Amino acid sequence: AKCLETSILFLISRVTFVTQRDLPTFCIDAVAISKGICRCSDGSRAIQDRLNALKSHPEEDITKMLDASNVRSETWSDKPLSQTFDLEREYLYQLGSTLGQCAEKLICLTLQDARRMAARSSSVSRPENLHDWAYFIGALTPALDHTEMETKRVGCAFNGYGTETSMALAQALRQEMEKMKTVL
Repeated sequence: AKCLETSILFLISRVTFVTQRDLPTFCIDAVAISKGICRCSDGSRAIQDRLNALKSHPEEDITKMLDASNVRSETWSDKPLSQTFDLEREYLYQLGSTLGQCAEKLICLTLQDARRMAARSSSVSRPENLHDWAYFIGALTPALDHTEMETKRVGCAFNGYGTETSMALAQALRQEMEKMKTVL
């Protein structure tokens, strides 16, 4: 997940670089990005659901629900399962946070690319713009609709910070796409 995050940051820097130099050869695949948005957001939300389930079912309840012989082998000491659950919570939280950050960064990347395409609209032939914009909007609208990031946020909070930024970015992307639709 950290490698994915670093890759997204690289792509964001490339869009910034291309925008500053007005290079027409760079483009991101909107379908691949929309799949990444959905997968990262869905993964982060699923992890948040699991973390919520771990909070609502303390260790004692789980060990009562499960047969103790299935949970512990004879070689285990009589330590409570709290250490295992704490470790699971910690790793899930780290993974969920990273996936949520990746979803947010993918939205940021997409928003930057939408703004780059809009800025180039005056220097590129109109039919090429329309085709690129239609592809972009057609790929990303279902991702925004599916994830509902504009209203539900990403999923896991990041190291104590809220996920309001993801909502604002998703709303800004939706507005940018609405502007593009008016030209289509």
